[in-house]
Amino acid sequence: MSSAFQVSLSELGDALQWTSSGMGEDAAAYISKTTGGIVLIPFDDLSDDLPPADLDDPDQYWVVPAKQDLDLGTDLVRRYTRERLPADLPAVHEYFRHRGAYAKFKHLLQQRDLLDDWYTFEQERTNGALLRWAEDNGISIAT
Repeated sequence: MSSAFQVSLSELGDALQWTSSGMGEDAAAYISKTTGGIVLIPFDDLSDDLPPADLDDPDQYWVVPAKQDLDLGTDLVRRYTRERLPADLPAVHEYFRHRGAYAKFKHLLQQRDLLDDWYTFEQERTNGALLRWAEDNGISIAT
């Protein structure tokens, strides 16, 4: 069963980025099951807008997942590395045991002239994961 409205893939991607921002559990995004509107909950209390009182009601809202929920965090980096840079897999694995891993990974990609390739790979996998998540939840997506 699909929703009567369509959610923009771009806006859903922005909501995913919001929930994955590293701001802790306080940064969240929801999609209204009646309107398709996306509600972003900030990580601080500086907003003048109060969120809807029924955000926790699963009959009213879908909770937008974070990247880690869709295996788009370090799992995606490892998949990319296995496919495109298999000889660098031990080094990349070591990067992600310490702080600053993404910066080191991107520096490696820059040295290998693969940074644009990584961004394309990441975007394609992110869009695919979002489309699967939306389909699993009966959300129609406008691309």
